[in-house]
Amino acid sequence: MRSHSRFKPVKKNTQTKKRRSGHQRDSAKKLPRNTPPITLEITHIGGRGDGVGRADYTLNYALKSYTVFVPETLPGEIVTVQPQQINAQGIRAELIELNQASENRRIPPCPAFGRCGGCQLQHLNDNSYQSWKSNILEKSLLEAGVTPKEWGRAFWGDAATRRRATLSYRRTADSVIIGFLGRQTHFITPIEGCIILQPEIKALLAPLHIFAKTALKKGDTGRIHINMLDAGADITLLPDEEIPQEQQTSLASAAAQTDLLAVMVRLSIQQPDSRTATPLLAPKSSSLSSFGVPAIIPPASFLQASAEGEAAMIKLLASKIADNSRIIDLFCGAGTLSLGLLLRGCELFAIDEDGAAISAFEAAANQAGFGQQARFERRNLFNAPLLPPELKDADTVILDPPRQGAEGQMPLLRQARIPQILMVSCNPRTLARDLAILTADGLYHLDSVTLIDQFVYSTHIEAVACLRLVEEDTK
Repeated sequence: MRSHSRFKPVKKNTQTKKRRSGHQRDSAKKLPRNTPPITLEITHIGGRGDGVGRADYTLNYALKSYTVFVPETLPGEIVTVQPQQINAQGIRAELIELNQASENRRIPPCPAFGRCGGCQLQHLNDNSYQSWKSNILEKSLLEAGVTPKEWGRAFWGDAATRRRATLSYRRTADSVIIGFLGRQTHFITPIEGCIILQPEIKALLAPLHIFAKTALKKGDTGRIHINMLDAGADITLLPDEEIPQEQQTSLASAAAQTDLLAVMVRLSIQQPDSRTATPLLAPKSSSLSSFGVPAIIPPASFLQASAEGEAAMIKLLASKIADNSRIIDLFCGAGTLSLGLLLRGCELFAIDEDGAAISAFEAAANQAGFGQQARFERRNLFNAPLLPPELKDADTVILDPPRQGAEGQMPLLRQARIPQILMVSCNPRTLARDLAILTADGLYHLDSVTLIDQFVYSTHIEAVACLRLVEEDTK
């Protein structure tokens, strides 16, 4: 997935509040409350973390076989559930009674599990959790006809390491609610007992409540984006409705007069109709160091979920690259994956659409004295992928695309016959698709695929794939 210094501003969708909050669903129809319950066996866990089974069920006087999705259930369990919604995929139901429990079930360590939408897999024991994620990745590659020579040793992250979070808020008449949204609901679950967030983020909750209660008005809703940087928290408000200028002044004043001032580096606001955030108060430097080189972070930037997961990715990629190599870094962000290679004499060509990210990367490289080794370009790689003549001199190409992958770039990489390609992905399906293009006809060997798990207890799966041109292996 995109590395921790990928300074990608959060993009807004201004169509509706539901889309802004990420909870508009695909034509799901609510079922009546008196709909009869179903008893069924769970056969597997689906990609979103729900237990999945099948059952015959009568709706509108017609008996049919339906796929049933039940959160917090495990394969082999016999459950009684209450149908809630129906769509083209099947019936979504709520667990009423666990009639027969799986031996792989454990008591979820977080008291908010089930109500909070932040985690989906806390009820799985460790071995089953790791097996589920490994199997999802392996199955995705297998279905695409892709098999690595070896599976790298997976990185399994620890709890309490999440260094970024996007919380929801609602200002009521006499209080404020801050927390994670529930799954497929607009209810906000307080997260004081959250086990995945860094302690530093949890310590923000009390001063955030005081600040929000003071500065927000009744009825205000939205999200709060938090990144933990070197000197504290970078906080960006993402309101659902535009906040007027006079209230923005009140926000800055309230932050300066509460304990929030001591633990944050910056307070910013990103209005619903804007793609950029505006700083309101910046008491400290908003920098983050990679390889000892500090870079100034724009507000609401994308960071890798944990520093430990990021370090595992960097170490793996660096182990595949020789000193003094010529590197092209596609979707480079601000250079977390490749900045350290400059220390080893490598020449670098870095490309990303995000102007703020490229500027931050270039500034960090120049500050460290590597300006002569690197060049940078702002470019939309989906609309204008690199062509073979632009790729021909590279020893290694690093790609870290978004979830949709980089399908358009793959044939051009094949034509350029790059000796080595290193891919980072947060989507097993698009990774498998892209790898299948590269390895078609045996042009590239897929040396290894390594699972990186830094979104602990969630369904997110990341991986690093290492490919080598076959003709390079025969030299």
